[in-house]
Amino acid sequence: MWWVYFRRGGELVGAAIIEAPTSYHARTRVALRGIGRPADYSEAKAVEAEHALLIPCEWIGRLLTPEETQQLPQPPSMS
Repeated sequence: MWWVYFRRGGELVGAAIIEAPTSYHARTRVALRGIGRPADYSEAKAVEAEHALLIPCEWIGRLLTPEETQQLPQPPSMS
């Protein structure tokens, strides 16, 4: 699983959690599903294995707000 971050003007506007074998595939799957704006794509990072089981299924495959990401066990870096 991958965190896919979206930032605008340096500020986090959302993140998606996507199941994919690589960051390239994660970004492609996000684009194909219409999640986030491509211009806002920032980066992708692997979800640590011990945190993957703690992510609610309904949060996988959609754009999460910055507030939602803070509720997860491995929120994206806000810097």
